[in-house]
Amino acid sequence: MRLVVLSFFIAAMIASSTRANEADARLAFEEGTLLFENGEYTKAAAAFREAYHLNPTWKMLYNIGQCEAAAGHYTLAMDAYEQYLVEGGDKIDAATQKETKAELLRLKSRESYRVGTVAFEKGEYEAAAMAFRSAYQKSPHWKVLYNIAQSEAAAAHFGLAMEAFEKYLALGGDNIMEERQNEVEAELDRLYKRVGFVDIKAPEGASVFVDGTERGTAPLPGRLAIVAGVEHDLQIVQDGRDILRRKIRVNGRQAISILVGEDNNRAQVKLAPPVVRQSLDKSKGKTSVPTKKKAGPALSLKAKWKKRMAPMGIALMATGGASVVASLITGAVALKRQNDLEEPCAGAGCLPKYHEKNDSIGTLSKTSNVLLISGAVVAAGGAVLFVLAKKRFGKEKVVALTPAVGSNSGGIQVVGRF
Repeated sequence: MRLVVLSFFIAAMIASSTRANEADARLAFEEGTLLFENGEYTKAAAAFREAYHLNPTWKMLYNIGQCEAAAGHYTLAMDAYEQYLVEGGDKIDAATQKETKAELLRLKSRESYRVGTVAFEKGEYEAAAMAFRSAYQKSPHWKVLYNIAQSEAAAAHFGLAMEAFEKYLALGGDNIMEERQNEVEAELDRLYKRVGFVDIKAPEGASVFVDGTERGTAPLPGRLAIVAGVEHDLQIVQDGRDILRRKIRVNGRQAISILVGEDNNRAQVKLAPPVVRQSLDKSKGKTSVPTKKKAGPALSLKAKWKKRMAPMGIALMATGGASVVASLITGAVALKRQNDLEEPCAGAGCLPKYHEKNDSIGTLSKTSNVLLISGAVVAAGGAVLFVLAKKRFGKEKVVALTPAVGSNSGGIQVVGRF
């Protein structure tokens, strides 16, 4: 941003104004300059307007426009710039004229964008789409295409939404964050199920309208996407007259081809091959056409983990089961030794030669308990993983886990159909 230095303005005031007006205008100008430098743009604009009121000069309007634009008052800024161009006329050098006109377009775009945002928040989606399109036409920027697409989709104009989304991806390219790219790709997949396509061949230069909205000029670069299952008004105009006007209707993902002649109001209509959604292959930078294979898309890390849950569950159950079996064996050994020592250790206690064997019984008992508990826990964990995997990938979901406890053993029963 810059302010015009109006030294000549002060000189003009001295020659054409009273001493009082001269002093007031000088103070207003100096106050506006100081306020602008301090970032108080609204107050600066008011000060410059006061100076202009005291002694109008067209260059002051540029300063007013700069202040109002910086304050976000786009309509006031546009008014000031337009008045500046009118009053300055040929006295404005070519470079400044070009710069001011470009700034005017940017401001008009920003104002249209603001109007579109307000309309979208109110749920007025058609009005929002029109405002965002106006903003894009005045100052094209690929980011605005996302707003256009969102508005058109919300207004159930699925074909127009698809075109805007696809153009957004094409122009945004690598500047679009991966998360947003994935979001738009998913939305395009959803929209493809709700549209049909029309391939129109018409005389060169003819304008093609669908439901009153111009969709392009012949030759069209590709098929037009329109809402499926709904009757549309197709109009093709050349040299100010209709060369075709008729109703058309397509089913989801269906495509029709229309050939229009120059000398009549008739058209040849025939079915075209169905349209297949082309998605972006990010690894190669190319588009790939999905095949008819039953296999789904590549699994995410979460899906891969779930895929491995069943074999992991089986392995854990096997490990836990082995541990439980080992506990039974050690328990049986401890029980046998206890039976063998029942008679020698009865009464006053064990003789010294039986002490070592008696101590081993306690060790075996503890080992048996540890193996039993740990085996049961590991087996239970494996059973849970197995059940969850079956719930995720299997058809049967009725599975129950039941604890089983005996006098000398324990475990978990998995009951159900897999």
